[in-house]
Amino acid sequence: PTGEQNKKSNKQSKPKEPATNQRKEFKPLDGEVRALTKRGIREDTCKKYGYKIGRMSGGEWVQYVDVRDPFTRELVAQKIRTEDK
Repeated sequence: PTGEQNKKSNKQSKPKEPATNQRKEFKPLDGEVRALTKRGIREDTCKKYGYKIGRMSGGEWVQYVDVRDPFTRELVAQKIRTEDK
């Protein structure tokens, strides 16, 4: 692009919103530790690493693991794996 075209494209771009560090609240799943037989993971391994099985609000069964802040150990998220994965 020529210098004139660059000026035009720069004028058309919108300024980006500043990033916020606010966390969205979420409702953590409540489940239980079980062996993940289809993945070949034993129950004792699931317990060690915090893998659990629970239901989503729509009733779908999922596997999940809690994600914690490394310093405060506060629950900040859950990594969810659905059946189709």
